[in-house]
Amino acid sequence: MVLTRRDRPIRILVDHHHDSGWRDARHGLYGGPLAVTICRRRLTLRVLRRYHVAIIDATTPTRFGATEITAIQRFVAEGGGLLLASSAPMFELMNDAPAEELPANNVAERFGFRFLSPADCAGKVRHDRDFRLGYPPEAVEVAEDAPEGFAAHPPGASTWAPVAMPEGARPLLRHPETGEPLAGLMEHGDGRVCVIGTGLRRLNLLAHLYPLLIWLAAEASDRPGDDVPAEIGPVPKLHTVGRLRLICDDAIADEAPDVAELILRFDHFMRDLFGEGWKTPPRIEILRACMSPDPWDHGSFIGACSAPWARAWNVAFSLALLGLQHDYPGRLLITLFPEFTIIRHLALRFIENEGFADRAGRLREIAQAQFAAADPEHIGADLARVYWATQQWHPKGMWLLDELERRFGDDILRRLFEVIPKRREDEKLPAQYAWASDKVAHYLSLAAGEDLSGWLAEIGTTVHALPLVRPGDEGFDEAMRGALARGATHGPAARRMEALADLAALKPEEREKLARRARRLVRAFDQGAASDERAGRALATLAAGEG
Repeated sequence: MVLTRRDRPIRILVDHHHDSGWRDARHGLYGGPLAVTICRRRLTLRVLRRYHVAIIDATTPTRFGATEITAIQRFVAEGGGLLLASSAPMFELMNDAPAEELPANNVAERFGFRFLSPADCAGKVRHDRDFRLGYPPEAVEVAEDAPEGFAAHPPGASTWAPVAMPEGARPLLRHPETGEPLAGLMEHGDGRVCVIGTGLRRLNLLAHLYPLLIWLAAEASDRPGDDVPAEIGPVPKLHTVGRLRLICDDAIADEAPDVAELILRFDHFMRDLFGEGWKTPPRIEILRACMSPDPWDHGSFIGACSAPWARAWNVAFSLALLGLQHDYPGRLLITLFPEFTIIRHLALRFIENEGFADRAGRLREIAQAQFAAADPEHIGADLARVYWATQQWHPKGMWLLDELERRFGDDILRRLFEVIPKRREDEKLPAQYAWASDKVAHYLSLAAGEDLSGWLAEIGTTVHALPLVRPGDEGFDEAMRGALARGATHGPAARRMEALADLAALKPEEREKLARRARRLVRAFDQGAASDERAGRALATLAAGEG
């Protein structure tokens, strides 16, 4: 009997002993057709037998014991399902080690599979936004005989590497041109196995993961015992290191002092840039993982199980993401530096400060090569619109930050943070005419000491010039009224209407300081807002320059 939502829940055991980086197990799998247990101890056959499916998503260097591997193999042979995932590109990058040393391969090989290095790819690979090398998402297709319900569109993971498959296995995902399997399925004894060549964090729960789990559970019978626990093994504990409180498993507790020292150094680094307004959270979770969080991950955490440079990168990326994502400056900057480009830039600066200049230089070279391929003429991507239109990262943002530092000094970010308001409520720029990207360009101009709107236009980025006067300084109100008046009488109709909306929001005494034509435009705009029939003709006449 195939287990569905109408039957008893499928029992899922998620391994968190070897790698606890996949956090959706806590937040996405619970409930519905699944009963999920997080296992923080080494896997044993006695524990595994209580579950229909075991999930192992492991990219860290943490080894699997021989008895664990034997237990996993017997569990599958006796009718269990195994979902085994790992990212060879991530392992190689974050641990400075070849894919041959990936411990997850010791499990995969028991079933005839192997996670392969990007160097073994037959097709064209590329670096992703996190500098990992592999096949891009568009180089992935779903096999025709995928399990029932598995979505026709492939998972949107950022990089893929091929998996070697044994005779009798079949691909679940493959490269459309080379035919290389990127995920494979097979039966082993009375059970089933799925091996995926990337981490599970980007798989869609409903479209990809649930159908896989139902397929892996197959005809599984009831398991021993009644209910299954939410967790097995020691729960994460609070470790106080100086003024920091770090939450971590016992398995990673020995790393807490070193991570705490890195956190304090990054705190000093950010205070130097951001000022005293920078706040490092007092409670931070440390995971046995080698990854940094995505913006949409649950909570804040640091993956500490990686090479020294990568650990410093994870500390910087995680804390900068947490600090800027929830602050007005960070939310504003994303409109010109898409998908938290500035956070990657800060992480590179920090690992340079930590003595990893060679590594930072190599990563910058990769970013420059990405930009050269994506925008060779430097005018092909409009940074002020690319994230708004696609919500995708673009390598031009990394180039722009490097170019700003080259032109205006390494302290340009410090000066930028000095002029950006720390809270949205303190924003004094017009709300309609000045888009967020216009505001960033304005603050960049103030930090650089010159109007950058012309230069940004030369490199294909659409911004609208605002007066080079600090909000709140003498002359700002007059200069901004003039900019809005010019905006209301020149340029595309949509921009004129936005300028009019801001002019209409001025106090009556401020309106009286406008030029005659601008005052008449504002009056016609008010009539339109009041559904006055005279508004259309008045606006049309004025727009045509006849009034």
